[in-house]
Amino acid sequence: MNTGKNIAKLDTGVVTTYSLYIALGLLSLLFLIFAPVLLDTSLLSEIRLFIIYFSTLVLVLNTSSLN
Repeated sequence: MNTGKNIAKLDTGVVTTYSLYIALGLLSLLFLIFAPVLLDTSLLSEIRLFIIYFSTLVLVLNTSSLN
């Protein structure tokens, strides 16, 4: 009940602004993750990509085990 009231306080009625922010955030995140593969950069960037994938996997598994 309290969570619903808190979410209702954040509602300003401008859904397009929120969707624009979400879309820009997702696009920039996708570009940061897949840029080394798409741009065919050096091996150092690909190692960075594997670190991102591994840390994401750990975070997802950690949060699913907490639930």
